[in-house]
Amino acid sequence: MNKQVDLDEELTAPFIKKGTKFGFWHKRYCVLRLKEQKLLLYLNKERKIFDRMVKITPEIECLIDENRKHPSFTLKYPDSRPLRLSTPDISTLRIWVNAIRTMSIENQQLSMDDFIPINVIGRGYYGKVTLCEKKSTGQRYAIKSVHKSRLMKAHKAITVINERNTLMKTDHPFIVHIYFAFQNSSKVYMGFEYVAGGDMAFHLHNLKKFEKHDVRLYIAELALAIEYIHRNNIIYRDLKPENILMDETGSVKLTDFGLVKDIAYSKGAHSFCGTPEYLAPEIIKSQKYGPKIDWWALGIVMYSFLYGQTPWYDDNMDKLFKKIISAPLEFPPDATSDEKDLIKNLLDRNPETRKDIRFLLHHPFFNGIKFKDILQRNIPHHYKPDIIQLGAPSNFDHELLDEPILESLATPIHEESDAFTGFSFDCEASDYYEEESQKENTKYRPLTFDDI
Repeated sequence: MNKQVDLDEELTAPFIKKGTKFGFWHKRYCVLRLKEQKLLLYLNKERKIFDRMVKITPEIECLIDENRKHPSFTLKYPDSRPLRLSTPDISTLRIWVNAIRTMSIENQQLSMDDFIPINVIGRGYYGKVTLCEKKSTGQRYAIKSVHKSRLMKAHKAITVINERNTLMKTDHPFIVHIYFAFQNSSKVYMGFEYVAGGDMAFHLHNLKKFEKHDVRLYIAELALAIEYIHRNNIIYRDLKPENILMDETGSVKLTDFGLVKDIAYSKGAHSFCGTPEYLAPEIIKSQKYGPKIDWWALGIVMYSFLYGQTPWYDDNMDKLFKKIISAPLEFPPDATSDEKDLIKNLLDRNPETRKDIRFLLHHPFFNGIKFKDILQRNIPHHYKPDIIQLGAPSNFDHELLDEPILESLATPIHEESDAFTGFSFDCEASDYYEEESQKENTKYRPLTFDDI
């Protein structure tokens, strides 16, 4: 099944379906008719005995679970019991999940008229993020709106395309989920899950630093998310507290994938991007770099979470860069040996010897914690954000919450511009990264569930 999915075709595969009454598993032969937006279940491959049909609509939520016993996906839809289908073939599982998600997004003819804006919760030069409620369902989403004209003038249109395409292909408990994308003549919009705890910069500012138990969980969660995107041939390139969200349980989620770099066709990157305090030395030196820059940034994040500041902060950019390249790494007096050892190995200035997740898995900083339990979210956090279930959000800067929520006027781009063609409706095939990773990344062995 390693080929581009033609929307005139159908996908077929054997699955087992989990019964809703007693929980037993039953064999089913499944047919996904892409053009008709239907999932059909039969009792056998001959398709003589029909079981059920599911219409793929915008209301359907498709969740993936890659655990080693029953790799499966679950379809949740209004006014009906969820449907769970399992296959031992992870590649087939991912192809089906991405096809279903693509169908549900393509089936949506959305505009901002379908939503009630509640509060502005994020702001940048190119646009803003608004908490909105969908009128038809009452579901809340964080909708990022971006000015096309500003992106075009800055030659940054690729950033929203990158973000949309990357998140369409990801499904991970510690990465924010994208639900839809649409556009008009002046703006593009992306609808993300609403993570009500706000970003880690907000909490770090209020608390000054986090307690060690929670830092261990944060770093483990981020490490699993980073390993996941690296496995899919992506460099994140902008890890910092502002891009790490906290959910209602205290767990973290990576967001803002605008600076991601697809390395499926190459062996590295050259462009200078990211946030200065979190840049790896090889970026500052304008050297070719790879995924190890994200592990460096994780070391900086860990340092700031534990001690309330980054290790080489300086208001002067030149001095900051010189410190990152050559200044000694110093710790506060109360830093423990296991904290210092892990941070030193992440902040190794030589990317060849800089450590990654396999080093973290067995490091004493995480003694007593199993990464498998982290992935399954079985270990509770001590610190949880205050969540107001109804009404305005609370874990965001008050300056943002006080902003007017009306849609701002924006300059339409010229009709002939094709930079955003397909943004709302097209999606790349789900097996893209798997094929290219076999070509270019044969030395990299992906982490498996058995490793953790």
